[in-house]
Amino acid sequence: MLDADDDSPVPCLEIWRYAGEDGQYVALMRNPEFDAASFRQAGYPDNAEIEKRVRIRVVFDGEVKVTDMRTGDAYGSATQTETDLEPWSPVILKLEE
Repeated sequence: MLDADDDSPVPCLEIWRYAGEDGQYVALMRNPEFDAASFRQAGYPDNAEIEKRVRIRVVFDGEVKVTDMRTGDAYGSATQTETDLEPWSPVILKLEE
């Protein structure tokens, strides 16, 4: 997952993948570090940076039919998609071949 504005990695992003009978699911969510002082020494950003909405680009291995499970929006077939990632809400995508 990349920041759609500058193609940089999105900090503190967790990704979960699930295989279901009707397709693959990908869940994306920010994971703030509550003990940020020790993580800043290792290069993690301050939590204030990840408490902002960010436009992300999700790139797939091939062309898939993409549906946002939270909004119901169907994006059709694509090799990538862009969506907004809120600081405290996940993005859940259903991927079908």
